[in-house]
Amino acid sequence: MSLLFPKREKPFVPSKMIILLILSVSSFLNPFISTSVNTALPSIGKTFGVGEVTQMWVVNAFLFTSSVLLLSFGKWADRVGPYRLFIPGLFLFGLGNAGSALGLSVGFMIASRVVQGLGSAMLYASVFPILTKTFPKEKRGLILGVNLAIVSIGLTAGPFLGGIITDAMGWHWMFWVVSALSFVLWGFAFVLFKDLKEPPKVHPHPFDVRGAVVYTLGMGGVIGGLTELTTPWGFLFLVGAILLVVFYHIEKKTDEPMLDTSLLTENKLFLLSNLSCWYIYAASFICIVVLSLYAQNFLGYSASEAGLLLMVQAIMMSITTPLSGRLSDKHNQSLVTLFGQVIYAIGSLLLFLCVYFEWAPYWLYISMTVCGIGYGSLLTPLSNTIMSSVGKHQLGTASATLSSMRQIGQSSGLSLGMVVTAFLSAKFFGNRFVGEVPVELKKAFAQSHSQVIFFIVFVLSVLAIVNGYLTYKHSLKTDR
Repeated sequence: MSLLFPKREKPFVPSKMIILLILSVSSFLNPFISTSVNTALPSIGKTFGVGEVTQMWVVNAFLFTSSVLLLSFGKWADRVGPYRLFIPGLFLFGLGNAGSALGLSVGFMIASRVVQGLGSAMLYASVFPILTKTFPKEKRGLILGVNLAIVSIGLTAGPFLGGIITDAMGWHWMFWVVSALSFVLWGFAFVLFKDLKEPPKVHPHPFDVRGAVVYTLGMGGVIGGLTELTTPWGFLFLVGAILLVVFYHIEKKTDEPMLDTSLLTENKLFLLSNLSCWYIYAASFICIVVLSLYAQNFLGYSASEAGLLLMVQAIMMSITTPLSGRLSDKHNQSLVTLFGQVIYAIGSLLLFLCVYFEWAPYWLYISMTVCGIGYGSLLTPLSNTIMSSVGKHQLGTASATLSSMRQIGQSSGLSLGMVVTAFLSAKFFGNRFVGEVPVELKKAFAQSHSQVIFFIVFVLSVLAIVNGYLTYKHSLKTDR
């Protein structure tokens, strides 16, 4: 056996390009499956005979889990090394996709999506630190830019390719493909990254277990309670909010906290910019989920046609994101962000008017084009503002907070949409978990549901403008 697998005297270090390739594929699969599921929701609903509320839980189970755990895993990656999270995270991600593909029941699928979200949080928390450790400082910006571009490609390709796979082979195959690629990738990472795991470190302070538990329960209570606001379980929202207040006071007194509370109390630019993140991610994610349902349930689009509609925004994002990055290098970053917020609000208003007045379907494409320009214009300068508003010793915390805010925004935005969906389902059908209904009644529900949701998206985008203006005014004081 030793002849076949001789013991290495020196640790094996794969080439930087191999490391980049493995990380890039994982960075593609994560957003790909996140957005491709949106176009498959009506098909999943038909398979299990469930309505929109349960369909949205298929999406939210993944986002919810990733949201509440990402901050804890980010801190844990700093302590044990990112490779110790990346490898098991990739395995759990593949396992969750395999469980979803089996389609045994809607409950089993939601549980599998929880496992998938667990793996996703571990991947999000480890990819950037690995890239930072692997590449020299002079190439770091380029490499991180390549990784973000691959994430954008995953977001762009997800709705369209997911729709094609759903129409051609069924939604199960979308998960089977991602699961197979994840396990193949895990096999390579397990072998090639084995010697890259950092040896255990001695830390002067223990991991903030108490803070991690309280934060996870608090954030879980807020998002879960918001989702169930129309039921007796809505009290969890208040419990979660109280726990987050407790978490804040715990972090103030902890020697090595998960979250540096001074960022929230003493750094107004950081706080306001993160609030802008929440507004825009909450608005944009519930927008694309409900637009997919509207296109298929009201307009009669196929899954691939709905995916093409959703892809319009992602394409415009991929075009405008690098352009806005260059613009923010020459001008005030918060001002560029504010410009993008205004454009996105215009697009969301067009989307609401299009559905409310039943304009021709091509207006949907125009609306999503405008939304994509606005969304892409604000992402880079907003991220740069957050990262540049902190000191070097706080970059890890700032990065984890930014990633958490993205996931929390998407999950809480979807939860807010689920409240509306549950309320309207009860009003239309007398049951918030209704499944199969007559086509005409389903079309009427889809139109009313979309009108309310898109109006909420517009309100959130207006609030983002107000917050963005306050951020810009404060940035002028900071620059002096």
